[in-house]
Amino acid sequence: MTALEHLTALYRDYLESYAQRVVDNGPLHGLHKFLLGSSTPNDRKADTAFFQAVERAAADLWDADEDIAALAVRYMILETEGFDDSSRLMIEAAQGLAIPLVDRLSREDAAAILADYKVRYPKKRLLSPKQRQLLAALEQKAN
Repeated sequence: MTALEHLTALYRDYLESYAQRVVDNGPLHGLHKFLLGSSTPNDRKADTAFFQAVERAAADLWDADEDIAALAVRYMILETEGFDDSSRLMIEAAQGLAIPLVDRLSREDAAAILADYKVRYPKKRLLSPKQRQLLAALEQKAN
């Protein structure tokens, strides 16, 4: 399995396991976070494991060539998304892990990814601090 395949498998496995937890816990699964202000212990454990695994997988791609780096960044910030508020938030939190990979992009790839990112996350949408850092890194690389 290549480093890129491993990265995509982490996202797929996380979303599949999250979907199963929703099924197991019933339709009120996401309300725990909103009513009590925190995720369930199983969700916190899975979220932490996912984030750490993606962090390691992204680090494995730091020496990748431009094309692989571009595919990884595009996948991490544009092609993957959660299916409810909680899973979407976790996927968006992991976007910051793509920031070091932006340095591996060509100017052209950075510009193309930046344009698509601005469509997916228009100015009117509030970005997290890490998403703003990612946007700034893409803008700097593209120019």
